[in-house]
Amino acid sequence: MHKESAPKTKLKIVAYGICQMVNNAGLSVSSFQLNQISKISQIFCVKKITNILLIILAFPLYSLADERDPLSAIAGVTREYDNNLFLLESNKQSDRITKAYAGIQLDKLYSLQRFKVNYTLNASRYQKNTRLNFNSHNYDAAWLWSLTPRLTGKLYADRKESLNSFQDFRVFNPSTIRNIRVSQTQHFEADYSPHGVWHLLGGFTRNEARNSESFIQQDNLSSIALDAGVRYDFRSGSSILLMAHKRNGDFERKTPNFASLLDTGFSEKEAEARLSWLLSGHSRLNVRTAYLRRNHDTFSQRDYSGLEGRVDYFWTPTGKLQLGVSANSALASFWNIDSSYTRENTLSISPV
Repeated sequence: MHKESAPKTKLKIVAYGICQMVNNAGLSVSSFQLNQISKISQIFCVKKITNILLIILAFPLYSLADERDPLSAIAGVTREYDNNLFLLESNKQSDRITKAYAGIQLDKLYSLQRFKVNYTLNASRYQKNTRLNFNSHNYDAAWLWSLTPRLTGKLYADRKESLNSFQDFRVFNPSTIRNIRVSQTQHFEADYSPHGVWHLLGGFTRNEARNSESFIQQDNLSSIALDAGVRYDFRSGSSILLMAHKRNGDFERKTPNFASLLDTGFSEKEAEARLSWLLSGHSRLNVRTAYLRRNHDTFSQRDYSGLEGRVDYFWTPTGKLQLGVSANSALASFWNIDSSYTRENTLSISPV
């Protein structure tokens, strides 16, 4: 099933960009920077945000973003105007949304190990629909480990908190309209390459997603996944990868709902192939194709399977400019009375 939404026009104005102060001779706090922090802290309505950022800015050693100083501070504010916030065909409502963020980034290389951390505090404020206002904190942390140059991998965890899209969530009870979804992931992967050409790959992933309000179409879920595959690297810089994935998931409900065909869990298998082709020194083509099959514990009516694919072309004319074209077709679980999944087809063109 292909989802369609009501017409929507969005104007997004970046009011303040990323605030990364890098100065080889040291860092001084200007009145402009203090005004930036003050405006952001007003949106957060939390004084400690200002204090944290002032501490970071007061010590140039920890605020530089070059290789010698791995810790940096970021902050920003965006303004949006949305003329159809709830994506309705009629009775459209417009609103202005202010979003602010502040946080820190760490990127530290120590011998063969590399540690990366991103942590942000976020605030969203709606001018008219103030019941949608919310604060959140998101993070992702990774340890790119290496026992030897031949045996490497990654240990990764993240947390994402966001408002469920009104393209999917259509409950307009004022007391439950703000539905916040929190997703958490823990991932481990290993790459063994005795000769630097063939790679043996393996991994384990745990996902958890929770909604603040009932949302059957994308229900509360816990899942685990096992991954295994091989990759071959060509001397030219191109590569071919073959992977297999086995996933098992459990929904929050303990017993199946026979009236609505709402299940308690599922098992999923996916096989994929990827090609990364270095066309020239300035362009690369990435192609992915996969076949996915999901079976549910109780109701076979909810089962689905199909092909997925993605093509990305990147052109890098200069060291600081990259242009990308992407086409993607993917399956995703989405429960309704008459459907169990969606197929989303996207095409994007963007500078990077």
